[in-house]
Amino acid sequence: MAKRVSKGFSNANEAALSFYNVQVIDSGQLSSGMGLLVLAAHQYAGENQADPRQAVELISRKRDRIHTSFMPGDTLFLYRAGLVSERIHRLCRSLLLHPVIVIKDSTMTVGQIRLGNSASAKKAYIRSVFRDAHDI
Repeated sequence: MAKRVSKGFSNANEAALSFYNVQVIDSGQLSSGMGLLVLAAHQYAGENQADPRQAVELISRKRDRIHTSFMPGDTLFLYRAGLVSERIHRLCRSLLLHPVIVIKDSTMTVGQIRLGNSASAKKAYIRSVFRDAHDI
């Protein structure tokens, strides 16, 4: 779980105290990036006699190479989560501004801002992501 993005990381650490064999790792990511790390850990465990320290090291190396982003349909959830002010939320809504949120190193930042209605902004965002598909 991303340590600095939500309370999920601290909640998971607290829950892990109830078990002797659970270690929580700061994935630095949210859902899709975390899913990629889970798949890598599963593949590693299937191929090796999983030494937990080696698995943590593998995940840490992979974590540093994963960069994810998303474009929310509306800034309302960002406002409710305290990530943008009400003024910014209203401004985005009024001017048809759509922020693209980039998640890296357990931090969310605005990487781009798309203009226009939601459908055209989403298409432009998807085209920009796959323009450099050879980097994926």
